Amino acid sequence: MATSIREKVVKREMPPWHADPTVGDFTNDPRLSKRRSGRFARGERGAKEGDPKDLPPVPVFHEGWHIVPDVVFSVPEHVASADNQDDLRYYYVPTNFTEDKWVQAA
Repeated sequence: MATSIREKVVKREMPPWHADPTVGDFTNDPRLSKRRSGRFARGERGAKEGDPKDLPPVPVFHEGWHIVPDVVFSVPEHVASADNQDDLRYYYVPTNFTEDKWVQAA
């Protein structure tokens, strides 16, 4: 992990900064200075392992739905051909609702 962090910092990919740095100086630029990122390149501070008792509990992943949906609709499958990737299709899926409903996630 330390090697990956050092690599991303040295390449100036982390912390992320999406503005063009050649345009000017930004007060909210989160990137490390060349001096500080150089420390990562040289490994000056090392990468000591933390105390295992401070680790968060291991997550438990369950199969299937992680939520209980009120309703599930099936949508027809469509595979775009390589020569027509801009093909726009509209699919109308009947809900059979008798009143308006709020959609929280789709």
